[in-house]
Amino acid sequence: MKTALRLALAACLLWPAAFVPAAQEADDIVINPELRLESDRVDKKVVFSLREAAQWQSQARAFEREGKSDKAFDAWREAFARYESLWRDFLGPEVSGSGEPLARSTTVSSNWRRDEWPIYIETWVPLPDYINSQLRAPDWPRQFRDRLAMRQGGPGNELLKTALEQGSTRLLRRCARYCQFSAAGAKAMRLLAELSLERGDSLLAARWLFELGLSHPDEFRRDPSLWLLTIRAYRECDSRYYLDKMLRDLERIAKDATVDVEGRKVNVAAYAQELAQAPAPAERNELRPAGWRTMSGDNTRNRVAPPVASLGEMIDLGAADGVQGFQLSEQTANPNERERYGYGNAPSKTLQLVFPAVHHSGLYVHQLAVDNQQSPRPEQMLGFMHGAEQRPVPMTIKAGAAYPKPKDDGRYRYRYYYDRQSRDRWRVLASTVGRLNWAVEPRESDVLFAVLGEGNPSSDDNAVRTGNQIQAFDLGTEGKHLVTLPNEKVENAEDWRFLQRVVFNGAPLVRDNKLYVTGTFARRGSTEAWAFCFDVTPRGDNAAGEGKLQWKTMLCARKTASAMWGGDDTNADGVEVSSFAEQGGMLYVSTHLGAAAGLDRDSGELCWVAKYERPNLPDLAWQGNSPIAAGGMVVLAPDDSRFAFVLDGISGVLNFEHPKRGRGAAAEFQYALGVVDNRLIIQGKRKLYSVALTSYRPGGKGKEAQWASLNYESVAFGTAVAGRGVIAGSRVLVPLQDGVAFFDVHTGKLTTKAPYPSGVNLGEETFTLTVFCRGEAIKDAEGAIQGYRPATVTDPKTGAVYSVEHLTNGESLTLPSGAKATVVKETFVALTSSKWLYLFKASDK
Repeated sequence: MKTALRLALAACLLWPAAFVPAAQEADDIVINPELRLESDRVDKKVVFSLREAAQWQSQARAFEREGKSDKAFDAWREAFARYESLWRDFLGPEVSGSGEPLARSTTVSSNWRRDEWPIYIETWVPLPDYINSQLRAPDWPRQFRDRLAMRQGGPGNELLKTALEQGSTRLLRRCARYCQFSAAGAKAMRLLAELSLERGDSLLAARWLFELGLSHPDEFRRDPSLWLLTIRAYRECDSRYYLDKMLRDLERIAKDATVDVEGRKVNVAAYAQELAQAPAPAERNELRPAGWRTMSGDNTRNRVAPPVASLGEMIDLGAADGVQGFQLSEQTANPNERERYGYGNAPSKTLQLVFPAVHHSGLYVHQLAVDNQQSPRPEQMLGFMHGAEQRPVPMTIKAGAAYPKPKDDGRYRYRYYYDRQSRDRWRVLASTVGRLNWAVEPRESDVLFAVLGEGNPSSDDNAVRTGNQIQAFDLGTEGKHLVTLPNEKVENAEDWRFLQRVVFNGAPLVRDNKLYVTGTFARRGSTEAWAFCFDVTPRGDNAAGEGKLQWKTMLCARKTASAMWGGDDTNADGVEVSSFAEQGGMLYVSTHLGAAAGLDRDSGELCWVAKYERPNLPDLAWQGNSPIAAGGMVVLAPDDSRFAFVLDGISGVLNFEHPKRGRGAAAEFQYALGVVDNRLIIQGKRKLYSVALTSYRPGGKGKEAQWASLNYESVAFGTAVAGRGVIAGSRVLVPLQDGVAFFDVHTGKLTTKAPYPSGVNLGEETFTLTVFCRGEAIKDAEGAIQGYRPATVTDPKTGAVYSVEHLTNGESLTLPSGAKATVVKETFVALTSSKWLYLFKASDK
């Protein structure tokens, strides 16, 4: 027993203890009666069997502590029999990844009391992953592990052989999860880890190496190359805590071990330190495209904006005399609209939060629809091109592709879906620029993807085209229309019937010619949150497979307010699900329905779903926060929770919540701005806060983790907040009612405050701040400006292009080839609401 434990420690992959969970010992850990997970995946028989297995495991460990080895062995056997029964009854070869039952992995002790130690979030994982986590525990008798390896050997070999012949990562994952303790399962996990690292999916690589280390500790201990693979995976996902922990473990247990590196023998511990210090590929600037995509950041939703030290003059966007902004809409946020979370008629927050998209060609902003008989206008994008900001270019759904508005022909005047008005709902208006490779020619295009239309969600099965759409614009050809999603020409009848009723949300995420987006689907009595993946490879023909759905995954559902109160629920509530965040092959989403989820980006399979407690009263402040993926962790700040949660990115296990145990000013914390140097920056209504994700304190042997320590809280703002701030270089910019305040991101000290000029009218809307840059001007032979280059420099020796947005104007740098270059760029700040756009020149010094 001690030997097995020692081998597990030697694996150097010890995730938090909570990563090896125990089945729940209480029926309701988190109270959220309105939320339900997918009904087909939550089975009471599974819950009961897991509870029995956990009880037998607990008894076995108690008998071992008492020295009753025979009784302990019998208890282990009973627990093992329960797991074998679950494999046989619920995880047959016909079960797909989307059909696997879910198991609650959050654990509580038998004497736990909610009023004494409240738990605000619980995690559910697929049943195979839960059972594997239990059987990987090092105190299991060796006989049961050997029996399991023998039984999984034959099926594992067949799965591995088929996976290699077909080149199928799906079958490789199934082999790794369903036959994990066999030799074939070990081979599959190693192959998946190596493949994940090649693709840049570092978190998934860390997952497979972790499971390999605990399920096959002997093999892992004898193979130093696996240790180095793990170091590389932790480095590339910037998991500083686990990287540091593993390096210290290697110094202790592998002081004299050697490994072959490019034909030479090197010391493992010394080479691991060298490898850990090397920059991760994701941090190489030549691999980072210029143009800060959205205010929500890059794919991790955590990219820090280019540096800004002060604001300059405002750019004139209006046609009238005097410097002024551009009026996007005449609509005004109404604080008395129906509250979006179903708490009766409580006052709502604002109705729109606008995040412009940035490209070296200009700034792209949503403009709401005008619905009147005199001058109707659909929802559209406005492109404010550099040098021509006073003449914005309108961009909307391709002609003939927009969903038609249902008409009342007189016979169905009382049917809800004719000429009915959609309910006002919270919306995050954001778009994304992605670089796509064409299928038919060696060509790249920068493409703007925008969710357009509010949608008119209906729970009636006969309703048609009640969702909204995603339009693609080719920015290299002045916004030429590409594919419109969903694309009826390429979808089968069942998927098209479903997709035309989906209300897509937030900013799509684009990676490797795939578009990932969230959305909601209304049914009678509930609203469902879904995740989608589309292939958006340009082919020059909408009927040739452009925009075809690759996978869809249901995340959770919530009872609608009308269903709870017994009213008519056909006119369904719309809910804004967050945009995706992505790191290391994982996707993260906050549904704002009482749950958050982590998914495998490649397959769409649910890796975990975290259910949190929703307060009885809408005493909330968080708004418009997408998850933030940083350092192997994910930060959630759901709109319908009092807390921000920091979870492990692979397992979904809670590290801590903020404020800890609900302490702190009620409804103070509003925006999770990002993570800088392992510190979460939070903008409150009165102050700015910095909270450590992981810090260390001396104690005992080595160092232990200390979570959620407060680094600083700034001085009070003094005036009311006007919207969401932004981290820009070493400063945090916060829009206030009387100006923009600048704080040092590391200390929280107020450095300066820029008052608004007289032409700025804030009103009641919520504003966002967006920082963007442009490079030097492109001029014709006569000196007239034709456009602007991105904020990049080109290596004259190699031709490599480097983004320099993160550097200051005029700064000199030495490129990897030894060539010298100087940064030439201009910086701007956009202050945007659903009603107004104001542009300012800015200084980065």
